[in-house]
Amino acid sequence: MHPNLTILKNSDRAKFNEAYHNLVSNYKYFSSLYSPMNLSYYRQISLDNGWNINDKSFIIFFEGKPFFGFLGALLTKNNESKISAFELPAVFLESRIISRGQKKIIQAKVRNIIDEAKFSKSSFTDYLYKGNMSTATESLLQYDHCRYNLLFSRYIDLTISEKEIWSSIRKSYCSLINNGSRDLTLKIYSSDNISWNVIEEFRRLHIKVSGRETRTLASWENQFKSIKAGETFCVSGYLESELVTAGLFTYYSGHCYYGVSASRRDMFDRPLFHALLWKAIQHAKAIGLNTFETGIDYPSDNFLVSKNISNKEKSIASFKRGYGGKIQPRISFELNGL
Repeated sequence: MHPNLTILKNSDRAKFNEAYHNLVSNYKYFSSLYSPMNLSYYRQISLDNGWNINDKSFIIFFEGKPFFGFLGALLTKNNESKISAFELPAVFLESRIISRGQKKIIQAKVRNIIDEAKFSKSSFTDYLYKGNMSTATESLLQYDHCRYNLLFSRYIDLTISEKEIWSSIRKSYCSLINNGSRDLTLKIYSSDNISWNVIEEFRRLHIKVSGRETRTLASWENQFKSIKAGETFCVSGYLESELVTAGLFTYYSGHCYYGVSASRRDMFDRPLFHALLWKAIQHAKAIGLNTFETGIDYPSDNFLVSKNISNKEKSIASFKRGYGGKIQPRISFELNGL
């Protein structure tokens, strides 16, 4: 290895997170799904699902400065194995300027990852920041057994005025938001005022709405820690002091993501979550974030048919679409072994 090159693995968590933050600062925003605390949450989900985890994440430095990183792990159980970022696709990070020599290093590291995973199902994603395909993605496309697909998500620009954001909201939602804001007591919980009781109350609501306990107590504890660490906030809606709706929103490096929510099914005739989501958007803007991602969207009826999207998925996407924003693509890759 070149004497000016060093590789840092995720075994030194504090140094790794510092270098990771240095890399993502190259972007206007970077998906908060891959924030350090949110990755801990997804790691817990993988453990709960019975996977054995061998973290393969690394960051490469040239002359002390990070220029390339990989977030992913080899997960195994029974006769299965896969490369992914726990329950998320693995992701690559690159600095804005990549030299010819650094490009060759990246290509070699991608080959190493694929060679090691040749009998595994592997998933990767590229968010196409600034409309550019990463060097690592270019390398993936060289493999005959690589399959790729476009996915679409909706992003609200938080750098414009609140008045402009409001003007793009679906007209029928405006009165629902106003009514919900009047009828509900909405509270924002962040690192300075969160308590476990808030999360436990949310957890009980989630179980009641789902009809069963869908995930472990440890996963909720991870989300509580994420709020304490300043990478997630919670918005809760109360009707006469009773929790009837709640949502968790992760944020990191300028980006906010609408994660998990729950609302009382017996009150679906009332606009419970409309006001709560607007409150979350307002808060994300107030704390200086650049973009608010509401989640997966579908750009056309043809896309819906070809991808066998369920009615529930269509309904959720339609609800989120009502808050405006613009669709952005990303590329999803799968390699199913050699």
